[in-house]
Amino acid sequence: MIFNRTDTRRDLATAMVLMISAMLTGWVYVYHGGMSEPDSVVMAAGMARIAAGEPLSESMLYGRFLNPGIYLLFKLIHPVFVRSPGDTIPFLNILGILSFSLLTGLFYILLRRRFDRTVAACSTLIAMLTPVFWEAGTYFHPVVPALALLAGAILLFDRISASAAGVSALLAVILLAASATVMRNEVLFTVPALLAAASLSTRPARNLILVLIISALSALTFLFVARAVSLEGQTGLSGFYSGFSSRVAGSTSLKGLLRTIPWAVMVMGAASILLAAWGILVRLSDRTYGPDRQRSAGKLVPALLWAIPVILIWLFWPIPVLRHYFIAVPAIVYLLAATILSGRGKGAVVLITIAVIMLNLGIPEILYRAYNSAYPDRAKAPNGTFFYQHSLVNERIERYHTCLLYTSDAAD
Repeated sequence: MIFNRTDTRRDLATAMVLMISAMLTGWVYVYHGGMSEPDSVVMAAGMARIAAGEPLSESMLYGRFLNPGIYLLFKLIHPVFVRSPGDTIPFLNILGILSFSLLTGLFYILLRRRFDRTVAACSTLIAMLTPVFWEAGTYFHPVVPALALLAGAILLFDRISASAAGVSALLAVILLAASATVMRNEVLFTVPALLAAASLSTRPARNLILVLIISALSALTFLFVARAVSLEGQTGLSGFYSGFSSRVAGSTSLKGLLRTIPWAVMVMGAASILLAAWGILVRLSDRTYGPDRQRSAGKLVPALLWAIPVILIWLFWPIPVLRHYFIAVPAIVYLLAATILSGRGKGAVVLITIAVIMLNLGIPEILYRAYNSAYPDRAKAPNGTFFYQHSLVNERIERYHTCLLYTSDAAD
């Protein structure tokens, strides 16, 4: 899609408004003095040790072979922003909000390449206010900046060429993709989708080769960094992945699907998933489309390959680590935009968007609150909600702080 200068200015202004909106939605619900996920808390504890002067190798308490990049970044910039170890969590949470805001703006620009301004903006709002996406914008986890870096790489990919500017774009894409992988190697789940997108592009051979080279360089960069920070023995890189693989395999459960499917659907947006699935089925079952429409349907494949591996891997994991589904959300929203929102009038797009957001947020809230009110002795953890779960985590953080203050006062 080619824009004139007016379009570019308007799109940049829209992206900025969406980024500010994301920043505000994150800031209103940001956790004060804590985080909602134990893994993030352990990472913050390790970085607090870095701020206290301990060596990097001894401070990587979690994610040494998953997200070493965030420790390296913190080591580099913490003297400027973190005056004491106690500033670590507030700093990281602010970094999380800023990453969430940047990701939101980049997602809009990427959608704008395929859809009109209304569809792109409304789809971005749906993603931004999907429970797992919104929650990830209220505290720190390295998957958020990692996905933002990957979005930047995808955005610049089309600028690669044999010219000086094109070579600079290639170097920038390699740097961003490698940084994303080192920040959180979870982004490698998207490689099949990127390869599919390349094969469907106007220059499939060239783009497939480029994606393969960039992916390989990103993976090698990650392996180099992970090896550099590894420890000897079984805690080294190979030992970690052996243990991690066996743990994942040993924890998978078919019976767990009965619990994880409802969690996954609600946290990724029940209305988004149902509408996107319906739109895909309609698109595939309509025999009257012809070659052009069939090619259009084929363009849904990259989004499906983006979401499906992530979802399938974690559906069999019965532990409610709902952040695992974060990366799948942009693909689900893209499918919703391509099959339901695209081609409709502005009014219809806005009304559908409002309904989807309200249902995505409202369905889990109503179900869990109604059940827990009716059966308080069998109350369930509200996995898949935003407001309910967020309030419970805030209460838990406040209790921890109260206990620490009481313990400190008693010791004095």
